[in-house]
Amino acid sequence: MNLFKELVKKYGLGMILSAATLDGYRRQVINDRNNNVLEEINKQRNELSSERRAAYDKAIENMSQNDKNKSAMLRYNDAAEEHKQTVEKYNSNPTEYTKNEMTKAHTKLDESFEEIKKLDISEILSSLYNKYDEYLSSLTPDKIVCLFNIIIDGLLFSSFFSVLSIMLSDNIISKIAFLEKYPKILNLLKLRNNINKKVSKIYLLMHFNIIIFGILGNIWMFFI
Repeated sequence: MNLFKELVKKYGLGMILSAATLDGYRRQVINDRNNNVLEEINKQRNELSSERRAAYDKAIENMSQNDKNKSAMLRYNDAAEEHKQTVEKYNSNPTEYTKNEMTKAHTKLDESFEEIKKLDISEILSSLYNKYDEYLSSLTPDKIVCLFNIIIDGLLFSSFFSVLSIMLSDNIISKIAFLEKYPKILNLLKLRNNINKKVSKIYLLMHFNIIIFGILGNIWMFFI
């Protein structure tokens, strides 16, 4: 109620009511559009064979599930942003009102997080894959190749420096003179270095696989 009074004082009652009306109209338009899409799918479904009818049922189910996932993630993002703002307000003006608002925002954020935890992990991965697929579909073939090369080069760069740091660790340890006064620490570092050398073989194998994968991927992209 206090927040509403502050908004009225700042923007005026007419502006607040206009904004609320426009927001309600926007939500109604979005709902009508979604309902029209589902109605069109149902209409076409009724005119098809049983096999294609099952395919449309699956499409409707996926659409509903995707909407559910998107809504849950959107609510969590909104709750996180609201929580951040209330914390900033409390830090700048630590009153009882801002403290209560921060507590409410924290509770809302926890509820949104619990809602996300209840989602099936496969549904979340499917949603992320669909977004990734949509993003790739929006790119030209040249940009797809560039993106693929950037990812591969980034992995190669990371792997290269990991192996290089392991190879140079012996020289670094030997040049730190004061470690000779602490043999236990020196032995521990040498043991760690020996383990890293064994791990470096795995890194080299990963490095090799990434190079092969990059070459094959670029060849495939060249001929599609």
